[in-house]
Amino acid sequence: MSKFGQFFISFHPLLAEIYTIPRKYILPILWEPVNFQVIQTVKEKNLNAGLGEAIQSAKRYNHPILFSCSFRFDVRDLLPLLTHPADKNQVRIYWEQPSRGAAFAGIGSVVEISKEGECNPELIKEELLHIIQTGVALSDNSLIGPRFIGGFAFNHSLGQDKTWQDFPRTRFLIPQCLATLTDDGAWLTISSLVNDQDTIANLSNDIGKTISFYQNRLPVTLPPISRVAVDKFRDVPDRNTYDQAIYSTLEKIKPGYLEKVVISRSHHVKIGKDFSAVSAMQILRNAYPICN
Repeated sequence: MSKFGQFFISFHPLLAEIYTIPRKYILPILWEPVNFQVIQTVKEKNLNAGLGEAIQSAKRYNHPILFSCSFRFDVRDLLPLLTHPADKNQVRIYWEQPSRGAAFAGIGSVVEISKEGECNPELIKEELLHIIQTGVALSDNSLIGPRFIGGFAFNHSLGQDKTWQDFPRTRFLIPQCLATLTDDGAWLTISSLVNDQDTIANLSNDIGKTISFYQNRLPVTLPPISRVAVDKFRDVPDRNTYDQAIYSTLEKIKPGYLEKVVISRSHHVKIGKDFSAVSAMQILRNAYPICN
């Protein structure tokens, strides 16, 4: 989650509506069903058939094609998947929605779309849909497959808080490894890009190694929660500026002119190198068990 900062994090279900959220949210179109090619069960002959189809698609569209395979694994909590030391410098994403019994954990990325400044959401949507619709996915469940994770900055103006100035204002990615947990079980989805010059043998070997890399770390358990001291902290904007903004806004709230305003500020803390994002997530889950 730290990679996205103030981005709204959204998922792109494939052929599914079970994770749909109300349409008042950003980019609701990304929650509509999307057709993509599904080849049932991850067996060697189906893997080779899927890779062959992806290579042909790469030649037809003259650009790399998204290929993914999903398989079941036995786990009750996805957060431990993000604790492996080998992934400390990788993009790691965790998202959980207890009210719908769904959770996702992503590691690495095979496709990234980043834009600086303001952009047209419809054009971004078309680009995302094209990547998904031309892709090939192997799965034993048509509701399980690769997903774009990302979104747009809520506010394109940085204001006084420079925390996110080095982050793109729009960013979406597909994790190399995406774990999906629902009431029906858990799956790992391994994704990669296929080029028109690739061969089935080489691709099958590479994907097999990637699957083994993630399979061999299972099962895993959460490490003990680590706590670190907070050296310094500050609020942006400061309390006086924040209070003035509140008073100024209250004077303008009236029917037909301004009905509601959400005012916020950030709390910056300085922490040591021993800080654990996973431990922080554990504490947040314990403190807010029904929160997304």
